Amino acid sequence: MTSISKSFGLVNIASHDIFRIPNDLLVPSPSAPLPPPTPDPLLPNIELDTGSISFNNGVPVGGHAHLSLFPDGSYSFTGNFHDSGATSYDTSLVFALKDDVHGSVFTFSHTGRTHGTFEAGSRDDNWGVSGTNPALAAAWGGISSSYNSSWNAGANLDLGSLLDGAIKAVGFAGAVIAIV
Repeated sequence: MTSISKSFGLVNIASHDIFRIPNDLLVPSPSAPLPPPTPDPLLPNIELDTGSISFNNGVPVGGHAHLSLFPDGSYSFTGNFHDSGATSYDTSLVFALKDDVHGSVFTFSHTGRTHGTFEAGSRDDNWGVSGTNPALAAAWGGISSSYNSSWNAGANLDLGSLLDGAIKAVGFAGAVIAIV
């Protein structure tokens, strides 16, 4: 027969052998509730950046973009394209962010135009869009656990093909939620 006395730290083995065990080595009884596991902390924000964007085949357009996301569903999507050539270009950029836990993909896209030497207008396509989306806030727990992101940019390309490419890059999606 074995018994444990927490107050004295005694273990009785058989009826006549007694050993002293320090109280800090005693194991709590199996009926004692275990503390709940500590939840993973939520990310305070997510910052996605393209770095410098340039195009192949002599396309004289370059730029950059940045996306900031926050737990309350707010976001800031900014960027710039600049045309340093003679011809004008339609420009586009899309970010895709996948919540790996629930499978939803959030997209942020921009289309614009840069004007070259031969066309009147600005050589720059600047944008800045901010807002709040409740679906992004609702998914923040899953996004904080695991997310995947991708971006695609184009000059004189169809935005639909860029969007499809960005979504395919982050993997299968249960739902695609266009934010901007």
